[in-house]
Amino acid sequence: MTPKIPFAIAINLLFCLNCPSVSGSVWQEGNDAGQLLNTAQVTTELETLVAIRGDLTGVDDIDLYAIWISNPMSFSATTVNPNTELIDTDLFLFRGDGTGVAANGDTDLFETNATIPVGSVVIGSGLHYLGVATFGDTPNSELGWIFPETGLFTNPGEVVGPTGPG
Repeated sequence: MTPKIPFAIAINLLFCLNCPSVSGSVWQEGNDAGQLLNTAQVTTELETLVAIRGDLTGVDDIDLYAIWISNPMSFSATTVNPNTELIDTDLFLFRGDGTGVAANGDTDLFETNATIPVGSVVIGSGLHYLGVATFGDTPNSELGWIFPETGLFTNPGEVVGPTGPG
């Protein structure tokens, strides 16, 4: 049996930034979220999604979630939390058509979990996909890598855009 590695993604999809009194919905991964657009877990029925909780079932597992971003200026996502202290996660954001938007491997020099901070991406409102993976799993398409290979993130904290043909 493959061990499950718990994770949680904090997501700011609300207008109010970092407001402790803001409440919202938490998506709990049921069965394993897929890693393709047609197998992603759909969270879009949750109007105020503030977190996703799930498990990565090994080093090759990538979980993809369909999310609705209504206010792109306030969007952020992070896997930095007590549930992920012992793993190294990466985050990937895609448009609704699957094209890459942003990726992050490390929040900073001392934190190996990923963060896509507020203001780091320019996107429109609507359907997007948020992927979480362990270090070393880099999304690709039939055309090749979408982002730099995760091991090539050279500046901790850097949010990178798509660089490949994928």
